[in-house]
Amino acid sequence: LSNKEYVKLFYFVFVPVCMLFHLSLTLIQYSFFFHVDVLFFLLNSCLPYTVFSFKTAIHSLILFRGPGGAGAYPIIIKMLFKK
Repeated sequence: LSNKEYVKLFYFVFVPVCMLFHLSLTLIQYSFFFHVDVLFFLLNSCLPYTVFSFKTAIHSLILFRGPGGAGAYPIIIKMLFKK
């Protein structure tokens, strides 16, 4: 597998699976946090790679169920694959 194929695999397979897993946990256990996670997810998806979005990701990681807040995924992807 080439580098680009790994990126595609990560982006289209690993990330959605993790997100679905975390969101399903969220739906079962924390209906309030579900909405907050979705908010963070949308916010981080819309923002460019900035200090603010980085902070948002850190906050969502720390505040919402440790390293598993769905809101942090887009920002982690940006950090891994930023140009």
